[in-house]
Amino acid sequence: VSCTMLAIAAAAAGEQDTALELARKACDAREPGLVLFARVFPDYQRLRDDPRFDEILRRLKLPGMGG
Repeated sequence: VSCTMLAIAAAAAGEQDTALELARKACDAREPGLVLFARVFPDYQRLRDDPRFDEILRRLKLPGMGG
C-alpha cells in the first residue's frame, strides 16, 4: 500500500500528524498519487490548512499549490 493511500486514510480518520508524515514520505518517494490527490481529494482538505502540508506541496512544485 502506498504512503499516499495511507495518508488519505489517516487524514479521513482525523489523524493529522500521521497523515502529514505519510504525505511527506510519499513526497520523498515522488509517488504520483500524491501529486494527483493533493489538490482535489476531499480528505486532504484538513491538511491543506496546515503549514506542514504547504511545505510538502512546495517540495512537489505543483503550480498554484504552495508555491
